[in-house]
Amino acid sequence: MAEGCDSRLDSLDMFCCTICFEKYNETDQLPKLLACGHTFCLTCHKGWANVKKGLIICPTCKDKSTLPKGGVAQLKTNFELKHTMDAFEAQKNKPAVQSDTKESTSAKEDENVQQRDIAGAADSSQHEIQHLLSTVKALTLGVHKSGQVFNDIIDTIRGERHDVTVKREDTLKTIRREYDEIVKTALKRKEYLLQEVTKCCEQNLTLLTAYEDEYSRKKEDHSKFHGELMRDITRQQQDAKPSCEVLTRLCQSAQSRSKDLNHEFQITSKKLCFNDDSFKGIVEDIRSWGQVSQNSAVLTVQPRCPVQEASPATTDQHSDSLNHYCLKSGAVGTYNAISSPCCITQLSTEEFAVANKNSYKISICSFSSPQNKRSIQLKVSQAVTFNQGITGMCTSMTGFGETLIISNPDQNELQNWDPLGGNLLNVFRPPKKEEFDPAGMVCSPSGRLYVCDRKNHSLHVLQWYELNAYWCCKKIARIGHRGKEPGNFDNPSDVALMPDGEIAVADFKNDRIQIFDGETLVFKRMIATSGSELGQLRGPSGIATDSEGFMAVSEPLNHRVQLFTPGGKPFMTLGEAKEGPNYLNWPLGITITKAREVVVCDRGNDKVKVY
Repeated sequence: MAEGCDSRLDSLDMFCCTICFEKYNETDQLPKLLACGHTFCLTCHKGWANVKKGLIICPTCKDKSTLPKGGVAQLKTNFELKHTMDAFEAQKNKPAVQSDTKESTSAKEDENVQQRDIAGAADSSQHEIQHLLSTVKALTLGVHKSGQVFNDIIDTIRGERHDVTVKREDTLKTIRREYDEIVKTALKRKEYLLQEVTKCCEQNLTLLTAYEDEYSRKKEDHSKFHGELMRDITRQQQDAKPSCEVLTRLCQSAQSRSKDLNHEFQITSKKLCFNDDSFKGIVEDIRSWGQVSQNSAVLTVQPRCPVQEASPATTDQHSDSLNHYCLKSGAVGTYNAISSPCCITQLSTEEFAVANKNSYKISICSFSSPQNKRSIQLKVSQAVTFNQGITGMCTSMTGFGETLIISNPDQNELQNWDPLGGNLLNVFRPPKKEEFDPAGMVCSPSGRLYVCDRKNHSLHVLQWYELNAYWCCKKIARIGHRGKEPGNFDNPSDVALMPDGEIAVADFKNDRIQIFDGETLVFKRMIATSGSELGQLRGPSGIATDSEGFMAVSEPLNHRVQLFTPGGKPFMTLGEAKEGPNYLNWPLGITITKAREVVVCDRGNDKVKVY
């Protein structure tokens, strides 16, 4: 390793490369000048340059410089800096003027003894500090160079987007040319295939957009990490007594980040999702169909969005889940034994609890064994007039074990049931003068219960606690009132818990999803606008999330379920707004299983559908 720059040895940091902290020299650390005026060593330029594109991006100001034909070695050398450095070295090496004053022998001996004692005490810690400084500099250089992988991944994504668009145009032209030679009976099939090509392209583009957003966020986090690491190192260098503990922590942090990025380097050499086999298959089927008679012409085409299978070692942590969801095309299971289903939740026993909209009855069953069904009948006073029925359900883990909490707005209360024994455990009611119209709800692992209140256009926060060996529930907070401003609601219908502790609230009449901090209840961000296109919502009723943060939202007014990435980007819909096998007639309650199955209460069709 070349001679490093230590602020305690060299007074001018300008003689060191600001990327690797190595001192400039006449070989590998030769100072090379960019067009923007910034200078870095030859070794760092080689690691930072994009030789394929003939460009190099300045790490300081992000300006692009064109590489000379001879590569990085042909960049201009900063001779002014070299001359200054040589002059400084010459001045530093001049012999010091000897003092004419003679010290007494006894005074010199005392001073030498004192200096030896101080030096002996500091030698061991000084050696360790020097070793740690050298190690963390080398690791920081590795972290800095590894950040280039994000630029390469984003370039790959953008290149694939261009390939998708070009291939779509070429395929559409080929389809039109081939069908001009086929009889008029093929025109109807032609339009169908054009729609399938466009649909396939849109799915690829949506998936690539989700990838680009995810890796852009990772790049920003990586840059922030590198900047913080640089600041910590600078503080340690400037400190008169650098801390071994801090330097060790910085080494461990840099090693951990470099290890986490190892699998990212393999992504840039592969296609992330785009494959043109489906486009080629459509063209080949058209050509073969045109060569047979009209009566025997049978064409079967499945131009679905092709997603390459990849091992977990070469994919982003969300890639497998995103691909899994994108391959959903229709319901893979249907359960017909429940009339007018409106709410659904999954128990730890893998069974489902499904509520009937027209009664106070909960059915608990397994879709694999529908005959093994049991039910819970809510305790309702005879004086109560049926109005809304059951409007929300969720599970909770308390001292009772797993329980099923059910909203009963007709009695202004929440009922807590044992789903296995079918016993009512306790009831929560607000003060008599307070109106309470509970709907969708969710309970956190810590026992914090979030409940939507539709009539009061707000979100209540309750907390389970133990009192004299009994488990009770008390209200601790309430947010929101009627309005369109962020943090306010208009008939909130459901709430879901995100993996990072945030909560997502379905704001029914405002056609949006609002995200809040689960602890502070501070508004964070908004998802979706009003409408029927991808990324727009009309009357979001149910909301569910999986363990990675993917979100499913049911829209009864659009007759569909819309899926969002953990970053809140829409990427596909389930169901259709017209008669057919995938027609969803007023979807309400929704949940996502551990196997990433989306289970929807299709109330108007009296079915529960599994996607």
